[in-house]
Amino acid sequence: MSAEISDSVLRPVLSSTLRVTGATARSGLATWGQLHLLRHLRNAGDSANVLTFTVQVPLPEHCDVRGLQSVMCEVLRRYESLRTTYVTKGGPVRQVVAGEGELAFDLYETHAGHVTTLAGELAERLKELPFDIESEWPVRCAAVLTGGNPAVLVLAFNHMALDHGGALIVTAEMSRQLSGGEPGALPRWQPVDQADFEQSPAGVAICTRALDHVRRILQPAVATTLDVPPGDFGPMRALVLRMRSPAAIRAAETCARRLRVSSSSVILAAAAVALGVCLDRTRVVFQLVASNRVVEPQRSLVASVALDTACLVDFTEMSFDQVVRNAFNATVTAYIMGQCDPLAKDALLREQEVMIGRRIGLDVKFNDSRTDRSVAPEPSAEVLQQLMRRTEVVEEAYEFSGGGVYMNVWGTGAASEIVLAGDISELPRKVQHEILSGMERLVVASAVQDIPARELNHVAGVVPLVRGPNWVRCPGGYVDLDATREVWRRVARTDVADVYAEPADLGYHRLVGYALAVDDRSLGDIRREFVSFLDARYEIKAPDWYVRCVNPPHSMKDRAGWEGLQVVDEGNGHDDGEDSKQPPVPASSLAATHAKDSG
Repeated sequence: MSAEISDSVLRPVLSSTLRVTGATARSGLATWGQLHLLRHLRNAGDSANVLTFTVQVPLPEHCDVRGLQSVMCEVLRRYESLRTTYVTKGGPVRQVVAGEGELAFDLYETHAGHVTTLAGELAERLKELPFDIESEWPVRCAAVLTGGNPAVLVLAFNHMALDHGGALIVTAEMSRQLSGGEPGALPRWQPVDQADFEQSPAGVAICTRALDHVRRILQPAVATTLDVPPGDFGPMRALVLRMRSPAAIRAAETCARRLRVSSSSVILAAAAVALGVCLDRTRVVFQLVASNRVVEPQRSLVASVALDTACLVDFTEMSFDQVVRNAFNATVTAYIMGQCDPLAKDALLREQEVMIGRRIGLDVKFNDSRTDRSVAPEPSAEVLQQLMRRTEVVEEAYEFSGGGVYMNVWGTGAASEIVLAGDISELPRKVQHEILSGMERLVVASAVQDIPARELNHVAGVVPLVRGPNWVRCPGGYVDLDATREVWRRVARTDVADVYAEPADLGYHRLVGYALAVDDRSLGDIRREFVSFLDARYEIKAPDWYVRCVNPPHSMKDRAGWEGLQVVDEGNGHDDGEDSKQPPVPASSLAATHAKDSG
C-alpha cells in the first residue's frame, strides 16, 4: 500500500511482494464508469474509503503460499483494471495501465477457530485508508493462514477500478486457477477498449439515446424532489437506517408473483409513495443503479460499469398495483438507458436548470443489490402481520454524507435488509423513520390485494412535511419566497425589488420579479445570473417573468405599488425573440397575490 496502516496490533508472519512484469502497458481516456466514480470520490473527500469494498475468498485445502502468490500475479497480469492509475489534472481524465509493478502481500497466521474473525479484521484494516488513485494500484490483499497454509484471501478494491460484478469475475478466476485450471487467453475487452467504444459513433449514439431519456423525464413539474427547508439538526449529519423486515421481503415477493413483476419494483413503488406523501407530490424521480452487465462484452468486463440512470415513478390517482406496474415499466426503460457519459449528463442538467430556472435534484437513489432474491411467499395476511412484530430497525450515524437520500435492498433471501440513508439536514431523523415504516406498511398491505388510490396515504401513515408559511408550490417543486426574494435583490443589484406569486394552472404558482432598473443588462443576462446562484439550493427559483421599471414603486407593501410605473423592459429572460416578451398572464394583473399571502 502507498501508506502505512496505523493499526499495529495485527502483525504478519510473512510480508511478501507480488511482482508483475511483461504485461500490457497502455493508456486512454477514462470510461464513463470511471468518471462516475471519480465524482463520488471527490465528493467524499477525506471519507473516500467509503468507496473501498472488500471481498473474502475461501481457499481450497491443497492451496499453498507459493501457489497463491503465483495465481495472484497471474490475475494482476490478466486484468488491466487492477494495474491502473489515473491522471486527473491537465485535461480530460485518463487511465494509465502499468506493464510492470509490485503489490504488497502480507500473510497472517491463526488457529482454525479464529480464521473468520481475523479475516474480518484484515478487511477493515485494508480499507482503512483511501486509495491514492494517481499512484496506487486499486487493489490491496492479505491472506489468513492456518498451519502454514492459506485459508482465506482478503481483497480490498477501489470502486473506481471495478464494481462488485467485476470483483466476482476476478475472484471466480482466482478460484478456478487455484483449483487447477489454466489461465487461458487474456480477455479481449479491457477498460481502455471500453473507453474507445464509448467515444466511437456507436457509443455516442448510445449516450444520445440515454440523454434523450433523461430529458423526457425532467419535465418542469418533476425537476427536484428534496425541495425542503434546509436545516441543522446537530453534529450528526447522515443517518443510516437498516430495517430487517421478513414481512416486507416476503410480501414484496408475494405481490411480485401476483402481478408478474420484480420484487424490486414493489419496493420501489412503496418508496415512491412514502416519499411522495411526505414531500407532497405524486411523481418521484429516482436514480437507479444500472449494472450495465446485460450483454457482452460489458458482461465480462472487469471494470466499474455501473451507472446511475433516471427513473420516474408516477402514482397520480393510481392504485398500488398500478404504481407497481408503472415502477416496473419505468425501471426496465431506465436500465435500457443506463449507459451515458456522466459529463454529458451534467451538461444536460445545467442546460435544463437554465431553462426552468431552478436547481434540478436527482438526489434520491435506489438500488437492489441482493445476491439472492428467492424467498418463500407468504400469502396469508395474518402471517405477514405476525412477522411485522419481528421487524427491527437499526440506526447508525455517519459524519460523511453526500446529501440526498439513498435506498438499498441487500442481503440474501428473507434475511435481506431495506436500508435508507439520508442527510438529516434535509430529512430529519423522525421523517426518515416514518418513510421506512411507511414503505413496510405499503408492501405488506399489497401482498394479497390491491390498495385503492384513495387509501394510499392512509396506509403509508406518513405525515406530510411542513415547509413554512412563505413556501408556494411551483412547477418543479416548492419554493421559499423569502429566500428567492433575497437572491433576486442580489441579482437585481438593488433592494428596490420584490417577487410575487400568482396562481397558475394545476394548483401551481408563477413567480413575477419586479425591480428598479439600475443598469443596462439584458433580461437574459439577469436570468442567467440568477441561475448561477442556485448551486445546491433547491428552495429557490428564478422568476418566470421579469419587470424592470424606471422609477421606484409608490409602495412595496404589495404588488399594487408597482402598477402604472414606466417599464424599461419585461419578459421571461430566455432571449428567444418575441415569445420572450409575451407574458403568460398580464404582468399588471391585480388578481395575483402578494408573496406573503401566497403561502
